[in-house]
Amino acid sequence: MADYQSNLTKKKFEFIRTDFSVFRKQTLTRTVNTAVRGLPYHYLRSSHRSKASSTSTRLPAGKMEIQINSGGEKSKRRFEEFDVAKAIGILLVVIGHNIPTGSLHEFIYSFHMTLFLVVSGLVIKHESLMNLKTIRETVFMNQKALAYFLFYSIIYILFDLVVRVLWLKSESFHLIFWDVYQTLTFFGISVLWFISALFLAKVLASRILASEFRLSINILIIMLTLVGVGAVNYIMPSHIGMSGLKLVGYYPVIAITRTLLMASFLMMGYLLRPIIFRFLIMSKSYVGAVLCSSLLLVNVLFSPYTGTVDYHYLLLGNAPVTLMLGLTGSIGVLGCSSLIVRASLGSKAFVFLGKNSLFVMVTHEYFLLSGTGAVLIHWLHLSLTLTETYFFRISVLLVIEILLIWMFSSKIELLIIKLTNRISTLHTQ
Repeated sequence: MADYQSNLTKKKFEFIRTDFSVFRKQTLTRTVNTAVRGLPYHYLRSSHRSKASSTSTRLPAGKMEIQINSGGEKSKRRFEEFDVAKAIGILLVVIGHNIPTGSLHEFIYSFHMTLFLVVSGLVIKHESLMNLKTIRETVFMNQKALAYFLFYSIIYILFDLVVRVLWLKSESFHLIFWDVYQTLTFFGISVLWFISALFLAKVLASRILASEFRLSINILIIMLTLVGVGAVNYIMPSHIGMSGLKLVGYYPVIAITRTLLMASFLMMGYLLRPIIFRFLIMSKSYVGAVLCSSLLLVNVLFSPYTGTVDYHYLLLGNAPVTLMLGLTGSIGVLGCSSLIVRASLGSKAFVFLGKNSLFVMVTHEYFLLSGTGAVLIHWLHLSLTLTETYFFRISVLLVIEILLIWMFSSKIELLIIKLTNRISTLHTQ
């Protein structure tokens, strides 16, 4: 019996020391197998294609595909937990932009943006990284984020020019110069900072992960990056009061530093994927989801020590605490999303909002936030308390967003697809 226990212990330690890429392939294969149980499916695998099999139709190693019915149509399982998490994140963004500074505001800002990065890391597939050899290939893989950034940047610049400069005359042509400069430096206009950061972070993180370093090396890269970002945050002056040449240098420095930080959270999500799948998606027990959800208590307790965090201008407050809360809050929301899906607590509505979270991100603040609720309150002659006013503004904004999604989201998606196809054509030339 003692020898048996000893052999088991040795096998466990050997498994932990196994190369992390092999560990990920084995774990993801088992977890997705469990996820799609009850459906007729099979996994198609192959090693890297040799010259002799270059015309083979087999998929790269690790590629998992589900074949449905006898018709041969193929589809991939989309995990609702991730869409629900994004829905919770975008709701917190809308709420955070409509309430005054305080405890709730600090709690929301401690993790609401890093959540999207962690979820983006969770959906990066190992097989998509296998054949990346150059930066150009990496950019091509993440072309959709680039297309979104370019499309909405043009919309924002035209809006500022036509509405704010020529029609309302509330701004001068200097605004257009800074809009263009922020776009060219990937700093991003207003809320578009997130799309630019997401695109650059995906490119950087994909290049690092494609190198298939061991787990310890990836963790070391993340830790060194976070230390470097914290140091830059400590020495960088506040953007308040800056103008002219100071802003010319400030925008690209922040864009680069922000990219490093966002890439770190993307890598965290990617490395945590086997654990998240095991405890939040595949497990039949509620224990893992409840334990992950309880991590939000850490953000409740420690967010007052960071103040309001602003990843747009990289104002991190107490940087070490802020970075810790970004991860604990993200995992906590993922735990809550798992509970929502398991209990079917309006999960379809959350999934709908989560799938359109990027659309809500780019439209809610710049076009709708400024005075929308206040104007309606004035027109309807409503007498509301301060709390009721905030609730009314948020409700009105969400109703407008749902209408906009219904009217424009699919049409804009088609335009983005055409733009990405154009980028694909340029890539192949």
